[in-house]
Amino acid sequence: MHSDLDADEAWERLRASRSDPLGRADTGSRRKTYAAALDQAEQTFQAAATVGTATRPMQVFYGLSQAGRAIAAAAVAIKGEDWNLTSHGIKATGFHLPFPDIESAPTRPAPRAAS
Repeated sequence: MHSDLDADEAWERLRASRSDPLGRADTGSRRKTYAAALDQAEQTFQAAATVGTATRPMQVFYGLSQAGRAIAAAAVAIKGEDWNLTSHGIKATGFHLPFPDIESAPTRPAPRAAS
């Protein structure tokens, strides 16, 4: 059964998963990384929603980076210490699956400044 979630419901489910992590994020440093990265991702995305357009891309970048760390910590397919992302951002090695075609969303004109 498929249900549509809004952002608040999705974050609520993700927050709940910190107490009962998914995949391999159920013990030790993976569990700590999963919980901390999810928390930081949520806070960074919330900040991105409130800042101006000049700063927003940086907030989104760091939110995605933290979300990627949580995903890597939970990933069942990643064995050993390869899950522990230590570089700036997210880097995938050995990824051979094709990415889907991505279409950009239509842009809205910038609001006019009051005169």
